[in-house]
Amino acid sequence: MSTREIVTLQIGHYANFVGTHWWNIQVYKLESTLVYNNLRQLTGPKEINHDVLFREGQTLHGEVTYTPRLIAVDLKGSLNALRREGILYESRQGGRKKSETEDAVFGRKLYNLDNNVSVWSDFLRVHLHPKSLHIVDDFIHKNEDQTWDMFQLRFHMLLDWCDGLGYGASLLQYLEGEMHKQGSDDIWGHLETFPHLSYKGELDYHTSGIMAACLDTLSLPYRREGFATQLADITASFNNLGRKVAAVYSSLPFPLTPQGTFVESLMSHKDHPPWYSLTPHVGTCLDPYMQSCVVRGVPDHKITRSQPTPDIPRILTGCSSLAEVLHLYLSETYPQSLNAGCTMRDACKVVSPYPHVFSSNVTSSGYICDTDRPSYQGVESVPVMTSLQSNDSVYNLTSSLHNEASRFNIKKHHHYLEAGLEEDEYRETLDNVSTLGQCYKTDTSIS
Repeated sequence: MSTREIVTLQIGHYANFVGTHWWNIQVYKLESTLVYNNLRQLTGPKEINHDVLFREGQTLHGEVTYTPRLIAVDLKGSLNALRREGILYESRQGGRKKSETEDAVFGRKLYNLDNNVSVWSDFLRVHLHPKSLHIVDDFIHKNEDQTWDMFQLRFHMLLDWCDGLGYGASLLQYLEGEMHKQGSDDIWGHLETFPHLSYKGELDYHTSGIMAACLDTLSLPYRREGFATQLADITASFNNLGRKVAAVYSSLPFPLTPQGTFVESLMSHKDHPPWYSLTPHVGTCLDPYMQSCVVRGVPDHKITRSQPTPDIPRILTGCSSLAEVLHLYLSETYPQSLNAGCTMRDACKVVSPYPHVFSSNVTSSGYICDTDRPSYQGVESVPVMTSLQSNDSVYNLTSSLHNEASRFNIKKHHHYLEAGLEEDEYRETLDNVSTLGQCYKTDTSIS
């Protein structure tokens, strides 16, 4: 039994879109682990400790189940055909229908669900525990006439439970912000620089899939089997000198070519880091205070070449592992930063119902090719590189948040005051955001 169990909170419809992709990705890993138990010699060592995110149970028939340690909250109308109590513990239970089939000639069948997904439950592959779903029946999904104050009151029971874990106050503040934000365009306009993605920014189904693949990768250090880093240690490292916000960067997919190597791809970036920002208002930074970097899905034969070339330093050609290459790259490129690196063997699985967000020159194995992949073929797995950073560019995010919130006249919105939020308390929160931003402001220019 693991001692690192984590309860996942998914609050709101978009969070549940991201979470659905997240759990679908976990299911592929869990299924591969079950294969590993039976075919150990074929699949290699187990990489992920699934007890961190999943709990083991039994159905009424004594069948072993693995369900997410999850509390998901959404509004009425967000489930479609999914029943909030699930089907795991019914007296009669049918088998799971396979979501994809194999063709003897062309391989995995290609699905396009862009026009079929309206809510996150439309593409959920994992069974949930009956107590995981919490639906607020007083509010209806996509009804903009509803106010925040009643929703806030309905949440107090959940918050009381969260307060026992120390999360209640921060969760309530987050929820209030989420209920009134204007959508996710501010984030996804930021993704135009990703060179190998071709996604539809207006579809939550697409953008949440990108976010989930990146979150799955950057969270691997505290979910890996064996020598895992404690999540508390990671957060403590980033919570330094008053800094409480981190920025997410990713290379999805990491640009490996069929004939190239990981080292050659790293060196080709020269003056630009090998990743792009997923955090609104935050640009790339050449000198972060702290970063946790993860690389996954690079085969051993594609790490480096045995002989040095004019573009590849000799020290990198002598590396015997991906972890050694990553350590050298981070220490040489970011000598003033506190760097942590993690490498994983398996690529990120992106088969159906994951959306088609990759450019046509990305092969089914996630490599970047000069020609387009066949129209009947989708991308099945991709190598990924992520960096979770504390850097001075985060100041741009806190500054933008403070400027927008300062324009909000709370006196004109009486329902906030009636729900218990006082004007002095609101002003104090603004001051706290401003103070937080100063922790990231330096004399150097911010990109």
